[in-house]
Amino acid sequence: MQEAHVSVLQNGSEQEACNVLNDFTTRNAQVFSFPDLSPDLKTKIVEALIHRLNAPGSSKCHVLCLKTLRMFSREKDKLVNMVSEPTIATIMRMTGLNHYASKEGDLVEIQNGDPEVMLEALKCLCNLVFNSQLAQRICSKNGCVEGIIQRLKTYKDPALPHEIKFFDMRLLSLLTALCEETSYNPSLDLHKQGVFPFCTHLEEEAHFMRLVCVLKELLLCKTKSKDLKEELQSMTVNLLTNVPLDCYEELLTPLNEDDDDIGLENKEAEYDGKNMEAILVLLDFLYHRLDKPSKMTKDSLAPILCSLCQMCKANRTIRKFCRLKVLPPLKEDVKRLPEEGKTLRNKLCKILTSASEIKDMVAEFLFILCKESVARMVKYTGYGNAAGLLANRGMLMGGRKCDGDYSSGSEESDTEEYARLRDQVNPITGRWEEDKVNPMEEMSEEQKEYEAMRLVNDLDKLQRQGIIQPCRVGDDGKPEPVEHILQLTENIKLKKEDKN
Repeated sequence: MQEAHVSVLQNGSEQEACNVLNDFTTRNAQVFSFPDLSPDLKTKIVEALIHRLNAPGSSKCHVLCLKTLRMFSREKDKLVNMVSEPTIATIMRMTGLNHYASKEGDLVEIQNGDPEVMLEALKCLCNLVFNSQLAQRICSKNGCVEGIIQRLKTYKDPALPHEIKFFDMRLLSLLTALCEETSYNPSLDLHKQGVFPFCTHLEEEAHFMRLVCVLKELLLCKTKSKDLKEELQSMTVNLLTNVPLDCYEELLTPLNEDDDDIGLENKEAEYDGKNMEAILVLLDFLYHRLDKPSKMTKDSLAPILCSLCQMCKANRTIRKFCRLKVLPPLKEDVKRLPEEGKTLRNKLCKILTSASEIKDMVAEFLFILCKESVARMVKYTGYGNAAGLLANRGMLMGGRKCDGDYSSGSEESDTEEYARLRDQVNPITGRWEEDKVNPMEEMSEEQKEYEAMRLVNDLDKLQRQGIIQPCRVGDDGKPEPVEHILQLTENIKLKKEDKN
């Protein structure tokens, strides 16, 4: 694009402008950088495009203007001439997210426009928010988030294309994930961060409940491709980390007579009189993320683990259902190590002793499913796998420090297979093991003492070389280092003296 084209965009007829833009967008559809455009020329082009968008014109011309801006918005390091309050205000107006208040102060519904124009504007705004911190700050204060929440009310309108809903959620997800004013924070809800200052508390709660209902619909909707489905689910999960805890109930749908008549497509989703399809989708999303090495990162797994932890701790029905799916009653599988296999339990247990950044979140999720019971956690994961969490919480000596508001019922229902094998389950590994011959049975006392001292010397050597650091459990239930390996026997001697 050259200087002559700028003049056409600024002063030419609509058809002339469309011809220039159509040629440019067609030739550069897959281009992500425009090094041939000087900053000055690019600024003039952007100004001309914004001028066209603010002037009356056909939707075709507006779509081409927005397509060109969307292409420019891909250049992360060259957005200075695009990121300003007037420019973003124009693009936002084209998204249909603008809203205004009546004289009484009540919010009025947003004014939707041409769907194709709205979609292109949303794509452009998503790019700008993703690539520019300044755009993030502007969109967090110009009513963009409030506009999306207002449009949630219209999502049942069949005339509103699915793509509009998709990019609405993408934009909201980006703002909550990237912007400090609306950032993702597991310990704070959006309504506590002042994202909706125009709402009273009740209005605020209603907005969030409606948001969760929409997020549930997005989790269950059909998509054209697996990649698009995963992207949509990922954005939905990011938003779920920020809703108030009492709104998770909106993910569940009460089963009614109609459900019994027509039957659910997935009978596994029926639980406690509720349709749990949305929860199944979230668990399936976690399973597939764990199944892909490329997705095994903190950024990829933290949101889904955080969401599941929050909703399981806040909602008894969701927790019981997740426990049934993640930690089902043990049967013959107790003959394998908890981390061996392809089930969700196996995959999660495997992470507990890995170097992964999210192993603590995995442990927290499993612990919540176990109602923060040490005995139950050890039963399903093995003491070795659970040791990290127990050490962090000062619970290595057992006991139970339950921070959650859990029911008093035990929910234990050992199967016949597990009950038959239970006495031979090694609590350290969490696996059933056949009885083994005691290698010390035929040893004399002198031989036992010799082997014990040899073990002490080997451990002492490893400690002095800095290879291991022996610890014992302190009074606070956490491991504390010892200076010499023989200190590990002090508690044993004290116990023997107490018995005598």
